[in-house]
Amino acid sequence: MQRRSQKRWWVLAVAVVSWCGLSGAPGRSAAQPQQQNSQYAVEQCQQELRLRIEREQGRRSRVDFARAETYFVSNAEEGVRGTATLRGERDRRAPQLISYNCTVNIRNGRVREATYTAAAEGNNPGRPINLDTPLVEYSVHVADRGWIGWAKDGETSGGEGRRMEAIRIAVPGLPGTVRYRAHIQDHGWQDWIKEGRMAGTTGQSRRMEAIQIELRDAPGWSIQYSVYVSDLGWSEWARDGEAAGTTGQSRAIEGIKIRAARR
Repeated sequence: MQRRSQKRWWVLAVAVVSWCGLSGAPGRSAAQPQQQNSQYAVEQCQQELRLRIEREQGRRSRVDFARAETYFVSNAEEGVRGTATLRGERDRRAPQLISYNCTVNIRNGRVREATYTAAAEGNNPGRPINLDTPLVEYSVHVADRGWIGWAKDGETSGGEGRRMEAIRIAVPGLPGTVRYRAHIQDHGWQDWIKEGRMAGTTGQSRRMEAIQIELRDAPGWSIQYSVYVSDLGWSEWARDGEAAGTTGQSRAIEGIKIRAARR
């Protein structure tokens, strides 16, 4: 009787040990699918972002993913967020740090949402990014024609032998802002004007004779500009606040080209 009881206890002990050993296995095997799901979500997210960036920024654009982390959305979905470096199709574009976020269905791999923005700096939130945005754009007001459509990145605006009377400048593709001022017939130098506002005059038949342009809070960038002066032709490229044009010679600016370049 005692021997049979000992045998029962031994069988029970073996069963308990076996069950305990197996009980750890589900914990480990559950973790493995979870890791696989997370990796799958990251791969699907980054693949979708690559395709989207090629569509929006050009087929030769490149994105280098730095890191990613996943977070719970629902039993069927995982979120993915991280940072990457975006290099545009244009060689002159500086690489840009972006933040991205995706929501991925881990059952079918479908990416429900994929967004990317310029990485936030300090208290400034990230903003939508588009590498095809001009670095510099500008519109001029010409005698007898009025405002001309926006030119960009070194294109000629104005011309046709007509005097320029006013100008607007913006730098949508650069960090910081731009300011500028014009030298006007019979008025001299105006005050500095902020980005997008008009420098010069309209409706007064006064010629622009010279201009100064400079960037603000745009480290590593230079702004350069050349003007076409009546009877003299194109000036040498001025830069970063230098005067382009003439004063005291009664000569009108008839055209302008503006560009930005890395220092």
